[in-house]
Amino acid sequence: MTERIILIIIFIVLGILLFSGKGSMLIAGYNTMPVEKRRNYDEKN
Repeated sequence: MTERIILIIIFIVLGILLFSGKGSMLIAGYNTMPVEKRRNYDEKN
């Protein structure tokens, strides 16, 4: 039961990070993407 609660909290925190636009560094390939393509990526939406 405790493990389930910990996983739920982790997923909620990750969801908040991604929806707020501050989690783009967690998206696979974003850091290795050229700057031109990063400009096309909409972090807020």
